[in-house]
Amino acid sequence: MATFPDTGNKNVRVTRMRTQGVTRSPFNKKVKVYDWNVARWSLEMVLPPMAESNPDVATWLQFFEDLNGMEDTFTVDIARYVPHLAGPVNVVFRLTSSTYDYSFDDNRMFNFSLSAVEDLA
Repeated sequence: MATFPDTGNKNVRVTRMRTQGVTRSPFNKKVKVYDWNVARWSLEMVLPPMAESNPDVATWLQFFEDLNGMEDTFTVDIARYVPHLAGPVNVVFRLTSSTYDYSFDDNRMFNFSLSAVEDLA
């Protein structure tokens, strides 16, 4: 398991996704919801731009390398980002893609982002 870098400010979006099916009767238009009692968290994170000289750049680059795409997982205490949860609520995540990207602009600033989903395995 890779170690999630807790390097300060981030723009974070946490989503709770439930597994449900819905049918609507073509005759009386009533809706029936089938709840499969499975839910998972998703996480999207955008870090503020970081100068190349910032030591956090190396930390984040190493984190992405340690994950090896979707192969490895990492843990995040989502109670830090979801105010109504009594913490800590540690959730194991896996990246949603085998690639990660970051941009490096003319001002020698790194821009990192990630998208992950709870690993229910």
